Amino acid sequence: MVVGALLIAKSRALYQGMTCLSMLPLFHIAGVSRNLGPLLLEGCLIFSGPFNPSFFWDILDSDTINYYAATPTMHQVRPFSGAKKGLG
Repeated sequence: MVVGALLIAKSRALYQGMTCLSMLPLFHIAGVSRNLGPLLLEGCLIFSGPFNPSFFWDILDSDTINYYAATPTMHQVRPFSGAKKGLG
């Protein structure tokens, strides 16, 4: 699992100290493997908790996020939630 997380980090060109906003469920293999990458690279990992589309925009307003990880369904909902907040 560690090797897989490092390969994912390498394929995404992640580097030491990056911050990830993770919207992935921890019980899913993608959530586990993608969440390990930033930690192995001495970065920061912010968990969104239960899925809330507006949280995405709130956290972007308050913190420096280098990238985020989410499921395809979450990617589809995100632009619409921003439009409701006047961001899209």
